[in-house]
Amino acid sequence: MKLYDAAALPLNAEPPSQECLTAENTGCEGFVFFGVHKKDNHHVLCPRGTPDEFALLDTQCSNRLRAIEGLESVRFDAIIEAAVFKKRKKGKRSKPTPFSLSVNVYGPPSTADEVGRKLSAASGFLQHPKALSQSVDYRNPQLLQFSDDPTPTATRRSFLQ
Repeated sequence: MKLYDAAALPLNAEPPSQECLTAENTGCEGFVFFGVHKKDNHHVLCPRGTPDEFALLDTQCSNRLRAIEGLESVRFDAIIEAAVFKKRKKGKRSKPTPFSLSVNVYGPPSTADEVGRKLSAASGFLQHPKALSQSVDYRNPQLLQFSDDPTPTATRRSFLQ
């Protein structure tokens, strides 16, 4: 699944290192994936494979993630367009600038309905992901389906496994 309209504020004006922006962290062309981790009452973005905190997730998205983070085997990735890192200014006078992102939520199919219910209660609604690895199966537990409708297809998927 994907939560839209999230934003993050970098913890400093420097972009992440070039190693963080390499192919193994991009997942899909034109996007960079960051881990999302709880820290105190908020969530931080960390480049994959490092404990380094890069940015602070906005409060609204953090509250929605908090509603589902205790569910079995549920984890999150922040998906950021690679162009964001090309636009960032460097230098001592630069101030951290917020940027937009989306959050993919991964988990086993057995938790999908519970994720949908908890997110709905937290005013979180699932959308089609902007970027997703080809190897990931997904479905959207908030998608209206009729009994004669086949399993959701690639054009209607959101809950990630």
